[in-house]
Amino acid sequence: MDFRTYLGGNKMYITNNQDRFRFRVWNENLKAYQYFKFNYLEGSSLPSSQWYIDKKPIEQCVGLRDRKDNCIYENDIIENLNSGNKFRVIFINQGFKLKSLNEEILFDFYVFEQKWLEVIGSIREVEIYKLMEK
Repeated sequence: MDFRTYLGGNKMYITNNQDRFRFRVWNENLKAYQYFKFNYLEGSSLPSSQWYIDKKPIEQCVGLRDRKDNCIYENDIIENLNSGNKFRVIFINQGFKLKSLNEEILFDFYVFEQKWLEVIGSIREVEIYKLMEK
């Protein structure tokens, strides 16, 4: 059963199906992400952006999904299909925000309707693409 808590009517929703305990780390050898879950135990602390595996930062699922039901992670590139604007998911001030790629503007997830947001890649994949262009 998929339990959802809606924010602002038909806007973004938080899934209560343990998505926020999903993590990934970039594998430089494979040029791809490796995904894993963190089994939360009462009294233990959650991994954060300060945790690393082989000097690569661990990226956490924000607990939200895009219009295609894909989990949204830190450092994902998200496109608002309604406006064409693109954003990077960042963790700042103890919360996840959308940072405009064109400007230094931060947005909360709840200001966008889920049906318009789509994960189109990650910052790591963009870095690899730029290296391949050289």
